[in-house]
Amino acid sequence: MNIKKRLTVNFLIIWLLFVSSAAAITYLISEQSNTVDKTIAQSTNAVSRLNDLLIQLEKTRRYEKEYFIYIGNLTKKKKYVREWTESINNVSRMLEFLIKEKEGLFTDAEHAAFRQWKEATSFYSSEFRKIIDEYKDLNYVGEKSEEASKEWTVKANAAIKDGKNALRPVFSGIAEIRKKKESQLVWGRSNMREQARFMIYLTIGATVFAAIVMLLLMRSINKSIVQNLRDLSDNARALTQGDFSVHFSPTGVEELDELAASLNKIKSKLLVKRTRRA
Repeated sequence: MNIKKRLTVNFLIIWLLFVSSAAAITYLISEQSNTVDKTIAQSTNAVSRLNDLLIQLEKTRRYEKEYFIYIGNLTKKKKYVREWTESINNVSRMLEFLIKEKEGLFTDAEHAAFRQWKEATSFYSSEFRKIIDEYKDLNYVGEKSEEASKEWTVKANAAIKDGKNALRPVFSGIAEIRKKKESQLVWGRSNMREQARFMIYLTIGATVFAAIVMLLLMRSINKSIVQNLRDLSDNARALTQGDFSVHFSPTGVEELDELAASLNKIKSKLLVKRTRRA
């Protein structure tokens, strides 16, 4: 193999190392990125869903409190019953979505918790509707409305006590699951930074490795060529000094092998001339 081919082969080896390293890095980063991106997307979506549910539940409780404040005022009472009904229906739809979601946002245990929340909110809703039915015809205006509200609010609140208590685990459950999802979100963002550092280190490592391989290959080529040239030079010098025992052996390098063959021919011709003189 001539020097040009050797250099070409070594260049191809180095190039393949770079390409293989780049492909491996790209694959690893891609897989890691997909995992992290999925975690971030799912956690963000999950937190958003839980926040929406929490906001809607807080609205429901606010409309319930407003109802009790105006329990003697038929006009305002109807307004807050209407708003409460719309809000509790939204809560029900949101919980139904969480129970049935198939996007992998939540675990099986969390889906089980959602079903319990649905039962709790249904119980709360049925308890409050009893209050609505009981006081639906109660109607006063002005001071009488305020007096009626004071008179009936304590009684109505006591009647819905169990229903309101049923919602407490729902609020605490939302906070607990949301905290877990937010932790996953923090992990995902932190992992993205770690991933960027990992990519930098991996790229540097692959580059250093390829550079070392290149240096070793070039050193091997250089050592082989230089050593063979030195041997040819020493033998040629000995030949000029009359030492015909030297032999120019093949080196495996095409250009040097041609030189060795030429020197062997020269030696043979010199030997023939020497024999004739003798």
